[in-house]
Amino acid sequence: MQLLARDLIVATRAPQELSVRNNLTGVVTAVTDDHEDSDLIAIDIGGTIIMARVTKAATRELGLVAGLSVWALVKTVSLRPHPI
Repeated sequence: MQLLARDLIVATRAPQELSVRNNLTGVVTAVTDDHEDSDLIAIDIGGTIIMARVTKAATRELGLVAGLSVWALVKTVSLRPHPI
C-alpha cells in the first residue's frame, strides 16, 4: 500500500466522531524542512515509517517533535496500491 505524504492528516489526540475511518497510531521520529511553508513528519507505525506533509504552522501549533505520539489519518480514497 502506498500513502502519499500530502494525503495524511496528523492528530495529537485520538480521533473521534470523524468520517475518516483509517487511523494509524505512531510516534514522530523526525521533523524535516520540506519547503518554505511545509515540513515532512516521519511517523513510526510499528516499525514502518510513513511520511506526512504539514504546514509549518501546524508543526508549531501541534508541537510536532520527535518522540510525540500521534495518529495519522487517511481517507480511503487516498489509498493506492504500491507500484511494483
